[in-house]
Amino acid sequence: MTRSTIKLLVPLLILFVSLNLLALFLTLTSPVLDPSATHSNNNNRTHNEPSLSSLRKPKRIGSKCRHFTKHARNPGKRFLNAKGLKLKKPPNSPKLPQQISFLHYNAILKNPRYLCSVESAARQNPNHQITVYAKNVSDFETVLTKLFLRDQVSVLELNWRAMFNETPLAEWYDNGTYLESKWVDQNLGNAFRLAVMWKLGGFYLDMDIISLNPLGALGTTLAKQTGPNILNNAFFGFQKGDLFVWEMMREFVDGFNGTVWGRNGPRMVDRTYNKLCKKTNGHLPTTEFSSCDADIAPSTLFFPFSYGSRKKSLRPWKSSCDVMKRLADKSIGVHWWNKGLKGESIATETVLEAIMIHHCPMTHRQYSAQELGFFSQQDIDSGKGGDWDGFEVADGF
Repeated sequence: MTRSTIKLLVPLLILFVSLNLLALFLTLTSPVLDPSATHSNNNNRTHNEPSLSSLRKPKRIGSKCRHFTKHARNPGKRFLNAKGLKLKKPPNSPKLPQQISFLHYNAILKNPRYLCSVESAARQNPNHQITVYAKNVSDFETVLTKLFLRDQVSVLELNWRAMFNETPLAEWYDNGTYLESKWVDQNLGNAFRLAVMWKLGGFYLDMDIISLNPLGALGTTLAKQTGPNILNNAFFGFQKGDLFVWEMMREFVDGFNGTVWGRNGPRMVDRTYNKLCKKTNGHLPTTEFSSCDADIAPSTLFFPFSYGSRKKSLRPWKSSCDVMKRLADKSIGVHWWNKGLKGESIATETVLEAIMIHHCPMTHRQYSAQELGFFSQQDIDSGKGGDWDGFEVADGF
């Protein structure tokens, strides 16, 4: 071997040895990452140390969940009729007054989730004027200013007697019959919404209905729920002075029983409709009443979760993409049964939280997840969450 050849090989040999020494050093100083070792490390890890799973690239959500989020970024575009069918183009003119009414009858606004209902209604229906009737006007005005909703939303002092004036409800109130109840404010609220529909028309929504699509394609409408399969008074759509509303007020007074939950709310709507408008063999019960033109919306339009299945809204949303797409495509609102979830520990990343994040973005920015009643699984496992103080006294929604 010549001297020149040796001179060429020596640097290559040095480089080869260096690389092997470096590889050996890394092998000796690196942790073992076989499954058993990783499992052991996880058990001994402090809360401040990141888990291996947290360092992995987040898994992309499914296409149907992406459909939901994209839909939420473009509010007020998808118009559904009372049958839940999408209109090919927006309606030329509104069928009902562009008025949305909410009611809050507790003395203090403690439940910030209710603000999601107001914000989402405003986002989906920018041409509608929204009114919140409340005992706590200053509370609402303060938070609505923070949510930049004061131009579209007005807050009026809740005055039972003034709204009942010149309706069948006035005497019922003046006689003190409303006090013969286990749930005085709830039943006053059941009556109040009827008087609002009679005097103003438009739409009424309970504070636990989040709007997912606009109301503009709906005319006179009643909404079905399932389990039980009855009409519900959490949503109404009527013209001002609709005679069916007058008959509901009469039925409310004549059939009032303050000791049976639901009798003066959903059951009252159902009784009135069955007495006056439910056809038998193609014929109405009476020829003396002709205001039976209300569309009956299927449960998917406002009650996609029945009361019995309400906890489906507490499932992880990223593994419920079929549900998320169906909500975006088939529901105008989602009634989430606030009263039925009282005492539940609700985790983050659930269907309900995802709905609020995407359809009430200002509310979700203004309040932390815990203030809205959503907790990490670690907090729930440690006993937090079930004692969330956002639920209100005599909360009837």
